[in-house]
Formats: sequence, C-alpha cells, structure tokens
Amino acid sequence: MSEETGKEEEEAKRQQEMEKMMRDGMNDALKRLTKRGRMELACLMDASKGSISGLDSMIANLRAMRHRCGNQIESDQKEIVEIDKNIARLSASQKKCATRKRENEKERDLMQHSLKHAVGTVIESVHDVKRSIMKTNSNIARLTRTQVPKGLPDYTQTWSHRAKLKDTT
Repeated sequence: MSEETGKEEEEAKRQQEMEKMMRDGMNDALKRLTKRGRMELACLMDASKGSISGLDSMIANLRAMRHRCGNQIESDQKEIVEIDKNIARLSASQKKCATRKRENEKERDLMQHSLKHAVGTVIESVHDVKRSIMKTNSNIARLTRTQVPKGLPDYTQTWSHRAKLKDTT
C-alpha cells in the first residue's frame, strides 16, 4: 500500500500543483483583465464626464431659455392688457364719433330738405313775379297800344346755361 499511497500522494501533489498553477494563472489573467478593465473603465468615465458636462450645459441653456421665455410671456401679457385698454378707449371714441356722424347726417338731410323747399319756393316766387310782370306789361301795352316787351331772363336756370346765353348775346 505504500506504493498506492505514494501514487495517491503524488497524484495529490500534481493536483495541488495544477490547482496552484490554475490559481496563479487565473490571478494573472484576472490581473490582466482587471488592468484592461480599469483602462476601459477610465475611458468610459472620461466619456461619461464629457457627457455629463454636456448635459449640464444643455440644462443650463434650457433653464436660461425658459427664464427668457417666461419674461417674454409676462411682457407680452402686459402688452396685451395695454392693447385691450387702447381698444376699449378707441371703441368708446369710435362709438361717440358714429353717434355724432348719425346726428350730423340727420341734420344734413334736414338742411337739404329745407334747402330744396326754399329753392322751390324761390323758383315759384320768381315764376309768379314773372307772370305778374307779363300780365302787367300786357295790360300796359293794351292800354297804351304799344308793343309788349319781352319777358325777363329766367334766373332759375343753371349758371352754366346762363353763361352760354351771355356768350351768344
């Protein structure tokens, strides 16, 4: 049995050596992997630092833009309030002007009607006077046995028509 125990011991030694080699090899491999992993990790950390700083600057820009937009919205709302006040003021002024315009149109229509009536009365009076003169002239001519004078010019004609009459005479 000593031979068997010697073989078993030898086998156990070989096994231990193999395990030791494996452990040493694994440790070396692990060390190599860890070294490479650390380098990759360092690269990843640098990349992530750059990404984080880019995100930080983007967030800062977005906050500044939000602040500017908020200020612009506030100023636009104030301007809208001012514009609404101006619209109300101008609307009231426009209503006053429209009311005054309607009153003036009514007054104008009344004056035009009065003018037409007055012109009609004047024309009628001129015709009455003209008839009266013609009648008087006829009576005078009959009594004195002279020629009847021509009638007076018609003052009711338009100015342009009267100007033409002057040009022909």
